[in-house]
Amino acid sequence: MLFLWLGVALPISLLARFIVQTLYGEEYAASARVLSIYVWAQFGSNFGIAINTYFAIEGQLRYNL
Repeated sequence: MLFLWLGVALPISLLARFIVQTLYGEEYAASARVLSIYVWAQFGSNFGIAINTYFAIEGQLRYNL
């Protein structure tokens, strides 16, 4: 999961400005920073989903209030 996430996050982070300019035009190029930050922020979410799936498969998932 980590390698898959890195394989997606690195290119998007490095090419964020090009991606935003291609999709939305030059006037939105400043928002490429937001895309770069958002892509790296997804690590916690993806890791949480992966660890919860693992615990569910192993039968170790506990529900607490």
